[in-house]
Amino acid sequence: MAIEAGPAGTNTFKAKKRDLQQFIDFVRQSAGTDEPDQWTKSLTESFLRYLSRMQELSAATVNRMLATLKHAAAWIHRQRPFLVWNPCDRVRMLEEDAPDWRG
Repeated sequence: MAIEAGPAGTNTFKAKKRDLQQFIDFVRQSAGTDEPDQWTKSLTESFLRYLSRMQELSAATVNRMLATLKHAAAWIHRQRPFLVWNPCDRVRMLEEDAPDWRG
């Protein structure tokens, strides 16, 4: 993870670690395992819905977490391909509201 996120003490590293841990906890609770082959596209989409609806996180935060998952899934898939393809392939980012203009 340090290659993708930088040194362990940085905010980026801490945020990505937190994102991955939250996802792993969700997978363990939902699928009863953290085996990578149980990670499917529908599980990824369920996690994003959980973040938006149950955790009431902003679209920007959910999209950041999805970016972390996409990087992790791509890395895992390069090491050993998933049985059912990349679980983040074609998962779309949430649409974000345009920021308020401050001019």
